[in-house]
Amino acid sequence: MSRRWADGEYLCFVVRRDLRWSQRAAQLAHAADEWHREHGYHGGPVLVFGVSDTARLERLFAATADAVGFREPDLGDELTAFATRQIVPGLRLL
Repeated sequence: MSRRWADGEYLCFVVRRDLRWSQRAAQLAHAADEWHREHGYHGGPVLVFGVSDTARLERLFAATADAVGFREPDLGDELTAFATRQIVPGLRLL
């Protein structure tokens, strides 16, 4: 059964694919914490997308109205992941 995703239905996470898998998981957890701090607990389904690098993540983050990001102190405060209720078109699921 095929299904289209709708904005607001899912909490979407976007993370850098140039990080190791263990780092990706940690950065997603940090982004979820930041989202919950600002918007409260989501409790619904999530989608996880990946982008190639910091520059692409920064561009998407800046262009996504409700995005809540996480900047990793151990990586020089680089943006590593963000959460949003908007579906970001053209991204690959992880």
